[in-house]
Amino acid sequence: MIINVALHFYSLFFLFFLLNRYGFHKVNKSPRGSKGGIENQLWEFSHPKFTRDRPDRLDDIKRKPIESDMTRRESGDIHAHLQLVQMQQSDMAKQIQNLQANLSEALLELSESRRKQAIQQHMMKNMMDFMKHQQNYQGIFLNF
Repeated sequence: MIINVALHFYSLFFLFFLLNRYGFHKVNKSPRGSKGGIENQLWEFSHPKFTRDRPDRLDDIKRKPIESDMTRRESGDIHAHLQLVQMQQSDMAKQIQNLQANLSEALLELSESRRKQAIQQHMMKNMMDFMKHQQNYQGIFLNF
């Protein structure tokens, strides 16, 4: 019994797979507002070229092209590579922002250092002038 059930579900799965491969779509045909669970719903497979009393249109039903494993891998690789590049771009943009912030901070520090250096140079000049003045003043008294 279990084997029969397994074969039944495998056969259904294979049938659904084939119908999908040829462009058939699952359509819910349950009446609107009908009560009941999923097990009571009515499903059919539909294809626009599969119509009653039109066997001439059956030749137009073609199998969908099979996407090769290589194509799937390559497209997957491309998508993965694109995501990686986008993440790297985002990281680089953050690094650039950090570098710009660091540059602004360094320029402010440089400006402050130059201001302090100018003050120190002015103080040194004043001290040198004072020492010259003191030396000249002492030289006057030594000559007496």
